[in-house]
Amino acid sequence: MTQQDGQTDAGQERRGRQWASRMDGLHRYGLPSKGDTSQTLIDATSRLLDFSTQESYYDEIVQQYARRCHSLVSTPIEPLLAALAIVDKRNDAAEASSLGSLWLAMRKLREGIVATNRSDSFAVEAYHFCVRAAILAGHVESYHPALSHLVRTLQPKARAAKAVTDAERQEFVVYLILDLACRQQQPAEAYRVRARRGCRGRLVDAVLEAIVHGNYQLFRTAQRGASEIQARLMEHADDRIRRLAIQRLERAYFTVDKHFLDHVTGLKWEQLQHRYGLAWDIDGERVIMRKPKRR
Repeated sequence: MTQQDGQTDAGQERRGRQWASRMDGLHRYGLPSKGDTSQTLIDATSRLLDFSTQESYYDEIVQQYARRCHSLVSTPIEPLLAALAIVDKRNDAAEASSLGSLWLAMRKLREGIVATNRSDSFAVEAYHFCVRAAILAGHVESYHPALSHLVRTLQPKARAAKAVTDAERQEFVVYLILDLACRQQQPAEAYRVRARRGCRGRLVDAVLEAIVHGNYQLFRTAQRGASEIQARLMEHADDRIRRLAIQRLERAYFTVDKHFLDHVTGLKWEQLQHRYGLAWDIDGERVIMRKPKRR
């Protein structure tokens, strides 16, 4: 190990210890749903049922999250978008543990909000933050239950109380539709949610059509026009739709132009062959997918 490597490891260890010490405050509350038996945790849990405590705990989560994001990227970046860097650019056990503490803290806060039947602007804001952050970080265990509760339970109550705008409501309905269609592979349910919630838009229509018909070119076009969060949800279906497109190409054509194949699948011929183990042949600029049967 070089001196530079040693300094790097030491720096990462030091940052991990610093982050762990900052996270201690988020552990002082228990999960309201767990029914903790120790008196200390019972007291702590009951305090999360207090509105002012929920709000101060949320502020603390946001501050820790923002600090964590900025510690992992070298350029100033919006904390929510920096979540991508946390997941994709690092694979450190200490960092994964500290990030896990954040997801747990967000869950405690959400449970406190649900336990108090809160549906005001604070509850909406807290859920919006938790869902956006978890989607960008790809943490399904955090965003899936939160998104479902937000759209199906919290937003209808908040809308009646005028605590959520129509634009915000539509934003998260779109996230739910994309999650149903792309990750959960339930396009029929995604169509039902779209109809029930009155959600129509170019992106949603294109994604559902692309998934149902295996149109990878349409899917890629929709991806390019999607927001960071929408694109993150769509990633779950990317490989699946590409595979379906490849199968349909193989059934429809004997040979295709190499550049056409690159355009339709979004990958170069060499990448396709390596990733999917295709037994196709190449003849100059033509890709031979299958040969006609001799009669």
